[in-house]
Amino acid sequence: MSGNITQFLFDRWNGVEQPKGNREDYLEKLKSGVWLVQFTKVDGTPSVMEVTLDPSIIPVTEQLTEGKGRPEQPHLISAYSPDRGGWRSFTVANVTDFQPHANRFQILRIDEILVNHLGVDPSQIRPENTFAYLGCDSLDVVEIVMALEDEFNLDITDEEAERILTVQDLYDFVAKRVS
Repeated sequence: MSGNITQFLFDRWNGVEQPKGNREDYLEKLKSGVWLVQFTKVDGTPSVMEVTLDPSIIPVTEQLTEGKGRPEQPHLISAYSPDRGGWRSFTVANVTDFQPHANRFQILRIDEILVNHLGVDPSQIRPENTFAYLGCDSLDVVEIVMALEDEFNLDITDEEAERILTVQDLYDFVAKRVS
């Protein structure tokens, strides 16, 4: 995931009150998929990364190396980072945001729904593209919302649908509601 997309994603969530969790809460959530964690590094700079502890996502070779030679530290969480391809740690007290990230299955299904309902080439389904750019009209919106509700067992209000302006907004919405 590129840094621009990651920053965009957190900018979209900025202002949404997210309670800070404790180490056990984070560890439990990390077992259920990929999450985006925003935190402050020791030097004070902000950082964002994808992390998981879901064994179905972590490559077997990486599962064998996790934690080897490192003592457990109660103030840190070590998790696998699919976007960086290895184990990374962050300090629990420095977490500023912790959000679910659309997994690859969700993204593929969303992309498939958009291609089928809009009749566009799959290469046009890019996170930054707006639905207006994709030629989406009000009937398309209704059909896409219905397909998403069926696929992910969601109830999407009209107000929620109106706030989804880009493909990335849609990925984020589904990730947040399904996780």
